[in-house]
Amino acid sequence: MVVQSWTEVVTASLQTLWSGFIGFLPSLLGAVIIFIIGWLIAIVLGKLVAQIIRVLRIDQILEKMGHRVMKAKSGQEGIEIYEKHKDLIELVILDMIMPGVGGGETYDRIREINPAVKVLLSTGYSINGQATEILERGCNGFIQKPFKMKELSHKIREVLDKS
Repeated sequence: MVVQSWTEVVTASLQTLWSGFIGFLPSLLGAVIIFIIGWLIAIVLGKLVAQIIRVLRIDQILEKMGHRVMKAKSGQEGIEIYEKHKDLIELVILDMIMPGVGGGETYDRIREINPAVKVLLSTGYSINGQATEILERGCNGFIQKPFKMKELSHKIREVLDKS
């Protein structure tokens, strides 16, 4: 017959409980890390989808307003489109952040093609910094994202009406 004191029983129970918790801890940490990574991916994808939807709506609304829209997926593609169709393009709506060639360089290269080009600069960042530099180099207007379509319409009209 085995006789144990209550201290031995409590000590053994606590040791069993502790070893079970320690064994479970890596699984818990792994689950938390996977949750955080998934959460961050969801945030990024949500912003990307919102941006795509906003761009699609902007295109449709501009077309309903009577404008012909030519889209570029990158700064380099925008430069190439402008070079081919410069005689048809009245206004360039230029985003600051684009894949490949950024907004500043795209603006400069489009201005080399046509120094009289009308450009409306658009960004989700503040006007301070690179946006101000582009405006000081002669960019015709600025619109802060997110914007309402009515605001975009007024800015387009304002830039087009400038001589």
